[in-house]
Amino acid sequence: MKRLAAPLCLALAALWTSAQAADGTGPAAAARPPGVQPCVPGAADPSAALAACAALISDKATAPDAVYSAYLSRADAYQRLGQPDLAAADLDLAISLNPAAPQAYQARGAFNESWRRYDLAITDALKLVSLNPNDEKSHWALANLYREAGKFDAAFAEFDQAIKLNPADTNIYISRGLAHAANHQPDLAAADGELAVKSDPGSVTAHEFLAIGYTLTRQWDKAVQNADQIVKLKPGDAIALDRACWSRAAAGHDLDAAIADCDAGLKIAPTSANLLDSRGFVHFRKGDLTAARADYDQALKFNARLASALFMRGVVKHRLGDAAGGDADMAAARAAKPDIAATYALLGVAP
Repeated sequence: MKRLAAPLCLALAALWTSAQAADGTGPAAAARPPGVQPCVPGAADPSAALAACAALISDKATAPDAVYSAYLSRADAYQRLGQPDLAAADLDLAISLNPAAPQAYQARGAFNESWRRYDLAITDALKLVSLNPNDEKSHWALANLYREAGKFDAAFAEFDQAIKLNPADTNIYISRGLAHAANHQPDLAAADGELAVKSDPGSVTAHEFLAIGYTLTRQWDKAVQNADQIVKLKPGDAIALDRACWSRAAAGHDLDAAIADCDAGLKIAPTSANLLDSRGFVHFRKGDLTAARADYDQALKFNARLASALFMRGVVKHRLGDAAGGDADMAAARAAKPDIAATYALLGVAP
């Protein structure tokens, strides 16, 4: 059974700020039987948490706020134990007990999102926005749900409102950029990446998203510059070095520097299929098909289904005279990633 407890648990984190919370020192704590695990979200033993929460809920001396919190915590425990129907029932009870409090809507929205019940999650997110109209995070959460549901016009309206409320939040630009990318608007995705970097030039996440934007728009020179910045922000990071290596290979220049980037990354992560795949592409760009074939062979030893390595090894085999082997590799690549040929066509590579 699918169990995605993390979103629910995170949504409940805001509950534990009141002395009335079920693990605090108020009436809820006094009602908890000695030795029983606290009724809290994310408890190490969710079965024990169920018992603790049930004790609080059934005790007539428990304060209403603590009963509300106990329903939310028990819902988290039910979710982590693979009992989603009981979790949903407790979330509904929490909301009926305190319909003006935001936490239960957050939790129920996260629960429904984890089960891809986007319409239900959006309903709760809309309620949160009505309760917190000037909270950019409420608008941002609603926008992300619209994006996941494929309702892009509504998503962009909420992203814009979130940015209006807090134009310095780098993550909102990144989220809106992801929505533009999903909506086949690569230029707008790259523009949001630039806004994210502008809002926080030291954010590795912003630079990494911008790298995606520049790749989507085939702005290879900018992609290389951005990749170099990521390496500066994350020195000694194999993934950053791989991005720099790949960006240079995609751009088709500074290929010796690209080899140096990949070599440095492979010293850190010698079994990285992605780095071997990137270095193979550099060798291909340089016209060294034998070295490219060797790197692709090695990459596929570590990840036999890596579509990019399969496809490019197929191309290399063709150019080395092994048409049957090349066709087999490219067929396997398309099975793993149907649009792989189109991806490399954008880089000027044809079988």
